[in-house]
Amino acid sequence: MGRADVSGPIVIATAVLLCVMPTGALAQEARGEIIDTSHQPVDHAYVALMDRDRRVVATTLADEKGAFSLAAPTEGRYFVYMTRLGYRSLFDGPFRLEDGMALELFAVMHALPVEIEGVEVAVDSDDDIPRLAAAGFYERRDTGFGSFFDREDIENSSGRYITDLMRGVPRMTVMSPAGSFGGPGGLRNPEVRMRGNGLEAQCTPTLYLDGAVVLMGGSVARRPLRPDDYVTPDMLEAIEVFTGAAQAPIQYMPIAGCGVMLFWTRHERLKGR
Repeated sequence: MGRADVSGPIVIATAVLLCVMPTGALAQEARGEIIDTSHQPVDHAYVALMDRDRRVVATTLADEKGAFSLAAPTEGRYFVYMTRLGYRSLFDGPFRLEDGMALELFAVMHALPVEIEGVEVAVDSDDDIPRLAAAGFYERRDTGFGSFFDREDIENSSGRYITDLMRGVPRMTVMSPAGSFGGPGGLRNPEVRMRGNGLEAQCTPTLYLDGAVVLMGGSVARRPLRPDDYVTPDMLEAIEVFTGAAQAPIQYMPIAGCGVMLFWTRHERLKGR
């Protein structure tokens, strides 16, 4: 099937269902491709599969070619959510997933420039603009609030997992699952919890990936936060951790005052214009 015409005046703002075909497998999956309006792949977009109650049942990151695949736990109706920093998020469905079937999706994401007022940036035309600087990472780090890890910190860490870096963060607890099979490499990855400002009990922080929320935290979070389920250290450029509303940036507010974790994945640096 040929590419959709995305160069004209028509705005494609949702995922498009192409076809449903047998896979010969017992499971069912949603898979597809994400491009932008220039027919270029949108790499490392966050893709989530949600059930009829809007609960996330599977997540993944699109690869360098914008391709992704998600396995659904059971047959039924599902929604698909896609987000990536610098693009309009997509939400579509419900789609019917039958037992042993694959749902093919083709999505076009439209660029969403972030406007910053009152800031002047002077660059040499031959230089690159660091992506983390554009996201405000260094400015937030200079305030002294929160815990920050850049690429050098991640590479110098002796741990093989994201949760290894988290063990020294104030107010944060890394909880390995009970039993001999718990922990990285076992049946489940460790859970992280923190004690936010004014909170006596520990609760689940909210997780943002490249500026988009991927897990809603709080004292009554529907599921635990296991960072190693989402990314590996080699996928990350930087990490920010804030333990409460008083520390967190206004655009990344925590749920129920329980704190925020910001993960920034590795992408090519933005070329100076």
